[in-house]
Amino acid sequence: MRTVGHLENQLYYERHPDLQRMHALCHVQVRQPVEARRILTALTESEAGARDFEAWRLTADVAVLLEDSRLLRIAADRMVQAAPTRSEGFLTQAVSRPSEGDVAGALKSVRLAVERAAEGDSTPARLEELLLQELQLEQLGRTGAGSR
Repeated sequence: MRTVGHLENQLYYERHPDLQRMHALCHVQVRQPVEARRILTALTESEAGARDFEAWRLTADVAVLLEDSRLLRIAADRMVQAAPTRSEGFLTQAVSRPSEGDVAGALKSVRLAVERAAEGDSTPARLEELLLQELQLEQLGRTGAGSR
């Protein structure tokens, strides 16, 4: 039986996405990513949650833990939609695309991340270097130049 206090707590929780994100993060930290995904899915399905960059960033982290490439791709795209001037969403896109065989798309995303990176943040540039190396290896494999 639900009490009025329980319903008030539930309404308070639903109105505070920061608490929901914190709740999901706690589940991540105690190695319960499936429960974290459930909480984040409920949050990001709400109108406010759909635009919540931090919820999508945490969803991307959970997707990596669960090796869920579909969820990672969705989270990356939503991060870009929620904060197109930040580099993190583009970086997440760049990380998710090679597993789908889209190294060229990953390179495009990482270049957008480089343009938006904070001063002193070398992560996007380093990822760009790695993707260029992967693209070169991929091209060598297609031409047969690497098989002698």
